[in-house]
Amino acid sequence: MTAPVARRTPAVVWVLGGLVALAMVGLAFLLYQRYGPSPVPFQVRTYEITGDREVRVSWEVSVEPGSTALCLVRARDATGADAGSRVVRVGPASERALRPTYALATTSRPVLGEVVRCLVAAPGQEPDAPVASLAAGRADRSAQ
Repeated sequence: MTAPVARRTPAVVWVLGGLVALAMVGLAFLLYQRYGPSPVPFQVRTYEITGDREVRVSWEVSVEPGSTALCLVRARDATGADAGSRVVRVGPASERALRPTYALATTSRPVLGEVVRCLVAAPGQEPDAPVASLAAGRADRSAQ
């Protein structure tokens, strides 16, 4: 006679699966915090509407000497809609504070020029490469 085979109940399987998923999310968060892009402190100094299709934005960004930052510059029109945006490379820095100015072409008459956020550029990362963390649409101003 054989002994009855113990079966795991569905609840145990779901609990173990949930714990594994939770551990994976926690690990991903820790790895992103350690190896993900670093926010760079910045502050918009001025913006000037230079025409019906252009805004000039000046800002100050603080990076370590030798580092390069990628900053998302954006313009808004009178309705608040995005009138244009561009990821701009700043640096490499020879000193801690850089004061770049960028003339941003727009698709409609701008009323506001802003810098949404800046991140430390990865070695060899080009401004035109997809930068999901910059273009996420979140106006993260906590680094200012």
